[in-house]
Amino acid sequence: MRYSRQELLNFIGKEGQEKISNSTVAIVGLGATGSVSAELLARAGAGTLILIDRDIIELSNLQRQSLYTEDDIGKTKASRAREHLRKINSTIVLKAFTDDLTYHNIADLLDGADIILDCADNMETRFLINEYCVQNNKPWIYSAAIRTEGYILTINPKDFCFSCIFNNLISEETCDMSGALNTITHAIATLQAQETLQYVLDKQQEKKLYHLNYGERPSIESLTVKKNKDCSVCVHKTFNYLTGKKRQSIISCCGTGMYQIRHKTPIDIQMIKKNLERLGNVKDVDMFLQFDTMYIFKDRALIHAKTKQEAKNLYSKYVGGL
Repeated sequence: MRYSRQELLNFIGKEGQEKISNSTVAIVGLGATGSVSAELLARAGAGTLILIDRDIIELSNLQRQSLYTEDDIGKTKASRAREHLRKINSTIVLKAFTDDLTYHNIADLLDGADIILDCADNMETRFLINEYCVQNNKPWIYSAAIRTEGYILTINPKDFCFSCIFNNLISEETCDMSGALNTITHAIATLQAQETLQYVLDKQQEKKLYHLNYGERPSIESLTVKKNKDCSVCVHKTFNYLTGKKRQSIISCCGTGMYQIRHKTPIDIQMIKKNLERLGNVKDVDMFLQFDTMYIFKDRALIHAKTKQEAKNLYSKYVGGL
């Protein structure tokens, strides 16, 4: 039987496996941590996986994103993750969305999830998830990995929230600038999948932020976290990200000099295609257009550039004004 080795474990058994099979897990970001967490949970038999990622697979991803292969380069992560996971476990439900998670669509995309896994590459998305989870009293698991270090924290809004600890910290650092060791991203993903199973199995979880360092001398430490009694989000219920007040138009992605620019309003893809065809070769791939170093979606564009300003200039030149 597929799950016989798991069911032999005392803390799982057949009853626990049924809980796993009845669970719905949403994974936001299918890169170095998200793709591995998704694979582990698919193999463990999580009943439904909601897969959300806005990005395209690139050659540099393959060093640490082990779910993908060279054949996937240039395709959307959400669609390829779904296909690979379907081959791994055809008995589970897989829902894939090639979307940028925003305050407009977060309720629709995360509806029905028992727990949400944050595998995003930017802080804005994390604060957005946090506010959604506080508002809807949903648990979520924060994960991050860069260089040789990684962090993992399971958050139950009844106890504390992300803003209690990080207080709207914004970081521009990405793996493109600082690098990422594939063993640390896999270690963090493994812990995240384990924490997910612990939650699904109704096992008590510690209120601790775990920090792993896989440098020359691997180490792990834990920090006890607690609620900020004056937290603007979970205490005072101020939702600046969920209402769009702190929405950024341009975000630095964890890719090879990749920037995402959100359109002010949805664009006419076919009209953009006609305009760009006058300038060069345009590939109409799945749900986006590929032109030179740009991937253009209905709601956003992903642009390879050396700087944020260069990305803005390319966007203005080929798509329209910001």
